[in-house]
Amino acid sequence: MRILASFCLLIVLFSCKTEEVSTSTPKEIHLASTFLQEEDSTLFRHWSERNHIRVVVHYMSSDSLIHLLKTKAYNSGLDLIICNNLYDILRLNKAEVLQPYISETGTPFDSKQYNYFALGINPYIFSSSSDSVPLPKTYDELQKNKFKCELDRKNEVPMLSALLSRLGRQKAYNWIKTYNENKDEVAGSFSLKYYSDLKKKEQFIFPGQRVSGTMYNLIAAGIVRQSSNYTSAHSLISYYSAPNNNSYFCKKINVIDLSNPEDIRLYRENQEKLLQYYSMIDRMLNKLK
Repeated sequence: MRILASFCLLIVLFSCKTEEVSTSTPKEIHLASTFLQEEDSTLFRHWSERNHIRVVVHYMSSDSLIHLLKTKAYNSGLDLIICNNLYDILRLNKAEVLQPYISETGTPFDSKQYNYFALGINPYIFSSSSDSVPLPKTYDELQKNKFKCELDRKNEVPMLSALLSRLGRQKAYNWIKTYNENKDEVAGSFSLKYYSDLKKKEQFIFPGQRVSGTMYNLIAAGIVRQSSNYTSAHSLISYYSAPNNNSYFCKKINVIDLSNPEDIRLYRENQEKLLQYYSMIDRMLNKLK
């Protein structure tokens, strides 16, 4: 009888536990982004429905992110970060707020050294709203023509970092000096911008296709150090870096997916190798102000 009573008690306890789990509030993971807004949580709808986990998006600048993660340490409430440029990712990694990179299904664009996962490719293109304006075919034309620059500093640096690896310090400085003199934020015969910022009916070109390749930046993610939802954060990143899901994600944010379906000849140096030049390019631009 005692055995039977104990067995019945276990059944009752198990039933109560099951009921408690089924009625609990849905789990959430909190994603901070330097470019996605709160309403962009719909981008992650498929993963959310599949895993029954709500994704809450918080728009924050990189400065705000670093301040929050440094002051709140492991109590920030954030689980992962998605940035639209590697300049911000580098700053976050230097601040030691990213979890060390671990992945068995990563992409060739990921970086174990800088702890980021690539989610999309954003080429630096030339564009014009007029069909009558001939577009240059190489980035060297930026030294010969006035152009409208639609990039801010942190988005210029990754593009210009390729010069240091190719030309060396002095030649790169001279190149950037002329580039800076030709740059105009208002007018120019053509524009230098991101592929993601291309407007409808604008003509455009991927420069460098016959030489070193088109320069690009990456949409990249990092997991917050000591995230309480590490497994779920890693699952979301893995899901959206897988080919079919990555294609969906990149189409929604107007960038090229990691499989490079346009067959663009990308700049030969991996972006990870160029991050070492960012601080030097920053100093050069400051000197040329």
